[in-house]
Amino acid sequence: MASLIGIGFRARRASSTIFAVTVFSSAGLVFLVEPMAAKMILPYLGGSPSVWNTSLAFFQAALLLGYAYAHVLQKLRSVRRQQLIHLACLAIAALTLPLRVNHGLGDPSSQSPNLWLLGELCLALGAPFTLLSATAPLLQAWLVRQDRGINEPAADVYPLYAASNLGSLIALLAYPAIVEPLASLAQQRYGWSVGFVAFTLLIAFIHFTEKFSDATGASVQLPSAATKPSKLTVLRWILLAAAPSSLMLGVTTHLTTDIGSFPFLWAAPLALYLTAVGVLP
Repeated sequence: MASLIGIGFRARRASSTIFAVTVFSSAGLVFLVEPMAAKMILPYLGGSPSVWNTSLAFFQAALLLGYAYAHVLQKLRSVRRQQLIHLACLAIAALTLPLRVNHGLGDPSSQSPNLWLLGELCLALGAPFTLLSATAPLLQAWLVRQDRGINEPAADVYPLYAASNLGSLIALLAYPAIVEPLASLAQQRYGWSVGFVAFTLLIAFIHFTEKFSDATGASVQLPSAATKPSKLTVLRWILLAAAPSSLMLGVTTHLTTDIGSFPFLWAAPLALYLTAVGVLP
């Protein structure tokens, strides 16, 4: 009996590793594609520093949309159904690859270049980026709802949070230091597209190899009225989240205007921002 329990624990550790690798890879893809996409569009807009700030605004909006998608998807009781829907969305998003400027909106307008940029980013990677952004909250919820033995401890989702932060930071620092100098933009685009397909296969692997509980008790319970945060608390959370983001955009605008607009100066403030929000409570 003890040996069987030990085998079960080892299997769960291996399972948790698959979840961590999947979250790590999604975070890496998200933060690799951000400077890559902006660099891809720079030639069409003359290297303006506003290209990166507008791109950041798009990425943050797409990130929020990904979180909203994950929140809505988790309302389904069946984890299997969640995964099938997510895999179908990933397959549809893969049809937009390889990553490229689609020119679906024609040439950039001199009167509203930022709107053209936002539109092209939506066409080029809106769906893949949004779905990748949903990975961390989705996999945390799925890990909690894994079928576990009576003697097994509850799943710990915090290693997934650490894997996400680590993947984000490594990818962001690797782009200007390794990826950009060693690979052409075409190689970067196709390499990222292959990475997206590999990530989709990891999600499929989790779907076909892991077991999950659809019991009502395993679902996340909504907080009672007594424990819900007040409107003032929610407003404070929003302001605290907005402050570092605003400072990052301001510093980036200053640097790229006075020095130059290129990936290293894009990555440095964003890496500092990621480090701060990953370390501070």
